[in-house]
Amino acid sequence: SAIVSPTLGQVITPSASPTGPGVSTSGATTPSLIAVNPGTTVVLGLDNAFHHDGWVAGSYQPAAAASKVPALASTVNCGETGPALEFRLLPTSGTVRITAAQDLMSDSSDNTLTVQLIADGKVVGEKPLAFKETAEMTAPLSGVTVLKVVSTAKTPCRTSSVALITRALIPACGPSAAGAEGVQPGQRGLTAGQFERLAQRR
Repeated sequence: SAIVSPTLGQVITPSASPTGPGVSTSGATTPSLIAVNPGTTVVLGLDNAFHHDGWVAGSYQPAAAASKVPALASTVNCGETGPALEFRLLPTSGTVRITAAQDLMSDSSDNTLTVQLIADGKVVGEKPLAFKETAEMTAPLSGVTVLKVVSTAKTPCRTSSVALITRALIPACGPSAAGAEGVQPGQRGLTAGQFERLAQRR
C-alpha cells in the first residue's frame, strides 16, 4: 500500500509510515478536543491546542543543537511564568511525552527555566532547563482532561529566554500498536527505545 504522509498534527495510525518532527507546526485553528484511540499516535501542536496564546510554531535552533528543528516557541521574561500551552483531552489511557529546550537566539544565555507539565491542575512533571540542556518529561493521561505546559524563568535571571517544545506527542498504545510494522525508530518523534518497547508488546 502507498505510504501515508499526513499533515502535521493529525492522528497517525501505526500501520502507516509517516515521517517528520515530533511536534506539529501546522497553523493554529479554533480550540479542539483531542481523542486518543488505541493504536494511534497523536502529535500535539497549535492546530490541536485548546489555548495557545503567546506560542508560535516554526523552525528554531535549540542551544545545544547543530541545526534548526520544527518547534513551538514562547518568550519567558525574567522572574515570570510564560504563557501556558493547553490541550483538552477526551477520556484516554495514554501517556504524553514532552521534550523542551531553550532557543539559541534567546536574549539571555544565563537563565535557567523551570518547565512544568500540569494535568488537571496538578504538576505531574517538572525539570530545570539550563541554556544548553534539554528536558524530557512523560506523564500518564488516565482520567486527565486538561493538560498544560508552562515555563518559568527562575531568579536570579537576566532579560528573557525563549522556551521551545521540540517534541510533544501521545504515542500509540493498546492492541493495535502491537502491529505497528510501518513505524520505524525516529519517525514522528518515536525514539529507538520507545519503538523497542512497542515491539516487545507483541
